[in-house]
Amino acid sequence: MKFKKVLLFLFICFQFCSKKNNTPQSLLFQSVKNGNLAKINIAIAKGADIQAKDKNGNSVLMLACKQETPRVAKFLVYSTQINVNSQNHNGDTALIIAARNGNSAIVRFLLSKKSRARAKTKSELVDINVKNKAGETALTAAKKNGFLIIVRLLRQAGAKQWVDFVNNLCVKIPQTWIESDI
Repeated sequence: MKFKKVLLFLFICFQFCSKKNNTPQSLLFQSVKNGNLAKINIAIAKGADIQAKDKNGNSVLMLACKQETPRVAKFLVYSTQINVNSQNHNGDTALIIAARNGNSAIVRFLLSKKSRARAKTKSELVDINVKNKAGETALTAAKKNGFLIIVRLLRQAGAKQWVDFVNNLCVKIPQTWIESDI
């Protein structure tokens, strides 16, 4: 008899936990992490807030940049009114995260004419010179991690070439690296 009560208790707990995790919001975040566009559509149709953030302040677009899923990032930018300049608790934007992780496909897309064409106002354009709380921009994040193709993309898009001090070292990319074919 005790065994049945324990099983019943575990079953009820399992049901409670799985219902808690099956909210449209949790489905959206999980689907973005898995790169599942069909489930992302379902979550949005069920009322998931596309502007919501996780416990670290990351939007679903930022998670797509972390997971390196360009299809998801493109879908979120094209199909929703997601804020492309939203910042997490560290001040990072989707562009900074993509640049730091070396995801040139997402960086290229965020800087593209297609991404800019969907913007209805100037505030919806990707801000390429925004700094996070550590003073890092997408350009400095790419430079610090040695992603020269991304550095070139950002410079061609008009990113300001700051002279930065990263770990007390002066970091400045020579203009010849930016102008030459990488």
